[in-house]
Amino acid sequence: MNWPFISTNCERKRHYATSPSLSIADLFPAHKAVLCAASTYFSAMFTSGFQEASQSEINIKGSSAAFEQLLDFAYTGVIKMNTHLISDIISMASYMQFNKVVPLCSEFLNVAYDEKLIRLPDAFNVLNIATAHELPSFQKHAKKYLAKHLVEFSETSVFLKDASPEYVESVLIRKDLMQWAKEEQILRAVVAWLKQDWDNRRLYAETFLRLIRLGQVPLANLKQLMDADIQAIPECKEMIEEVEKCLALKETSKTLLSYQFPHLFASRGRWTSAERSQFFAGPWERERKFGTEDDNIAVCPNGDIAVVSYHNNSVGMYSSGGSYKSDLDLRQGMNPRVEPCPWDVTVNADGIIYVTCDCYVLMYTAQYVYEGRWVAMSPENKSSESESAELHGLTIDRNGQLLVGKVKNPMYISKHRQDGSHISSIKVNIRPIYMASTSYDTIVISDHDNVRIVDSIGQVLHTLNTNRQVSFWNPFGVSCYNDIIFVCNSDLGNTHEISCFSLSAEYLGSIAVKNRSYGVTIIAKDNCKLLVLCADKVLMYVNKSFTL
Repeated sequence: MNWPFISTNCERKRHYATSPSLSIADLFPAHKAVLCAASTYFSAMFTSGFQEASQSEINIKGSSAAFEQLLDFAYTGVIKMNTHLISDIISMASYMQFNKVVPLCSEFLNVAYDEKLIRLPDAFNVLNIATAHELPSFQKHAKKYLAKHLVEFSETSVFLKDASPEYVESVLIRKDLMQWAKEEQILRAVVAWLKQDWDNRRLYAETFLRLIRLGQVPLANLKQLMDADIQAIPECKEMIEEVEKCLALKETSKTLLSYQFPHLFASRGRWTSAERSQFFAGPWERERKFGTEDDNIAVCPNGDIAVVSYHNNSVGMYSSGGSYKSDLDLRQGMNPRVEPCPWDVTVNADGIIYVTCDCYVLMYTAQYVYEGRWVAMSPENKSSESESAELHGLTIDRNGQLLVGKVKNPMYISKHRQDGSHISSIKVNIRPIYMASTSYDTIVISDHDNVRIVDSIGQVLHTLNTNRQVSFWNPFGVSCYNDIIFVCNSDLGNTHEISCFSLSAEYLGSIAVKNRSYGVTIIAKDNCKLLVLCADKVLMYVNKSFTL
């Protein structure tokens, strides 16, 4: 496409017929028509009666180098970016509403992050600019990039001197951080930040250290890092004593340490305590209801909602607002003389939909087109088809692989690639009727009586229990978001709730619901929305005071 003002840009640089001139540190001649066409900000300035419309020179704030690039873009449609200037360009483009430039900045940064072309201090500047201008996509990618390179970033003066307590806490509660750094490296980064300005930062020591799984740090290194200043805080000294007690138990008992000392080994959920309080406090308001005879539910990347109805032999697809769109064609993948009897549904990051029906897993594209069916495999390489097995629970693990649960003896979980090819299987001692995966390669399983967390070889790590102020425990569907486990819990009367636990089985709180529930999931968009499946409908609850 030909850019309409390319030749005019040459005239601008010769100061030919320009009005006004824009002043930062340098003087930039420009044409009003061009500025109005490129920027909503300047369009409003020159067409809405502001005094700048009649001025020959206008003072603006920002970087001269960045503004010169924006001005060249207005005339030519081309912008020159580099990693040193990118944060200034984002700031000025966002403020002055050069709306076509912001997506170009995003594309540039994606390449810079992937190929590590951007310096960590520059990435931190991008994060600060994105936070100031409320650009969540830029924030997300900058945080991930900095978390991925935490060890290196923690050694820079920018991290030690300029990182705010809010930023450090946000790093500690990111669920994907553990993929890139060991607990000892995280502890070293936090201690270095605290000691940089100990007098003013010591009040954060207990809070931040409790977000680190200290049980995974060698004791000698832990004592060295948590020096006399830190141990002078009683709560911090108690943490070291707990680790010592834990290690002593390890020498004398085979008891699972993460069960005895959950806060030393597993996450409390990747939210701050204040965020958890706000999440549970609500208010949770029922926004709408849709669907009929529902059993399980999943949310697609595009916001569509897949709802399983076992009794109606269907999987209905709904919009994010609850409007019915279509049904998946289940009979195309099944014997026409046999009812499909769908049980569970899950969706991967590419929008591929998986449904368990009898002894098969049916697969559909993101456009709801049937792709084929395949079977689960036992640890002894027997197919679920040959065993006439009942497949129930489905979930996607953190590596994008599909986990399928077989509920009749022998019970097992079968792991598959996106195309259905088998990877491995593990035996379990609980019927995997409902399943959810966590960011620590563990699996949450519910069988209507118990909810257990198992590791990658099927060993039970935790059993969720009701050691709390609730007199009933009747669990159904489970899901996991931000390392918080959500359990549908209903008694035989009129008391129903979504009970929430940490990955170490610690009870965190509950959300009251008005109907008996069988499935639950979180929609992390705009306000926090909770989808709850009841006996004959899907209920959508929204917490308008809490944003994910």
